[in-house]
Amino acid sequence: HLLIARSFGGIKGAVSGGVGQQKMGLYRPLSAVLFREGWIDSAESLQLPTHPNTKLAIETELGIVLKKPITTKLKSVGQLQKHIAAIVPVVELPAGNYQWTPPINATDLIAANVFSDRYIVGQAHKDLSINLDAVNIQLTNYGQVINATHGVAACRGQWGNFLHHVNWAIAAGNELRPGNLVITGALGSIS
Repeated sequence: HLLIARSFGGIKGAVSGGVGQQKMGLYRPLSAVLFREGWIDSAESLQLPTHPNTKLAIETELGIVLKKPITTKLKSVGQLQKHIAAIVPVVELPAGNYQWTPPINATDLIAANVFSDRYIVGQAHKDLSINLDAVNIQLTNYGQVINATHGVAACRGQWGNFLHHVNWAIAAGNELRPGNLVITGALGSIS
C-alpha cells in the first residue's frame, strides 16, 4: 500500500499530454497519490500560504469523485462510470521547487510523487454523458485568461486517462473508496 488509508484522497495523473510523454520517453501518463489533507473545497477561503523557496504552479484539470468502492481492475469506461458520483473541475497546486536543474525526468517525478500537494475542487456535475474531450476549459484571474484549453488535451482522452489511473491504483494495492478523487493531469499550460 502506498499510504495509510486515512491520508489517501485519490489518484492524480501527470504528463497527460502526448508532447510531454514523448519528451520524457513515456508511452502513458504517470500516476501518483493525492493526499486527503490537500483537498480544498472551492467554497472555502482561497487565501493559501505558499511554501518557502518554491514557485507556485497552477494546473487546470478535470476530476471524478467516486460513489462506490473499486477493489479490482476495471475493463472499460462503462464499468468505471458505474462507480462515479460526479465530474468536477480541479485547480491543482503542485508542490516542489521548480528550479531543478533541467531536464527533469520521469524518475524524478515519480520519486517526488509527482509533486502531489494541494488541489481546489470545484462544483460537482452529475451528468456523466458530458463529452469531456470536447469541454472548453478556461481559468481566469480577475477577468484575465490564465489558461484556455480543451479536455482533449489529455492524450488518449479524459475517460481513458481516468480508467488508466484507477487501474494503476488497484495494481499498486490500493482500494479506491467513495469520496476519493481521480484527476487526469494538467490541461493546457501550467501557470
